[in-house]
Amino acid sequence: MTPRQPDGATVEVVRSYLLAAAEEMRTTLIRTAFNPVIYEVLDFGISIYDERLELIAEAPGLTFFLGANDYSLRKGVEYLGAENLHAGDVVLLNYPYWNAAHAYDATLFAPVFLP
Repeated sequence: MTPRQPDGATVEVVRSYLLAAAEEMRTTLIRTAFNPVIYEVLDFGISIYDERLELIAEAPGLTFFLGANDYSLRKGVEYLGAENLHAGDVVLLNYPYWNAAHAYDATLFAPVFLP
């Protein structure tokens, strides 16, 4: 059986949902941050990726963060091994050569699995 192509309405609903999820992540980070660099300067990047580690949704932050999580996410998954990631895992990556070249920058990611 070949998979069906989704119709335009379904694509738009899924796209809007993913963008809303990224925006909700952004809002939560801003609302709970203790550091003004996060809640005033918006010095962060929020992204959602698919199982192939391709960007599918992103919330606005500073413009130079657009697409900036790609490399650190790929390197983190490569280092850990995708087969070693499980539901409930949260990974904090703080290796300057993989995530923005600043010692204080960190990448936090968590895999999501469908039931």
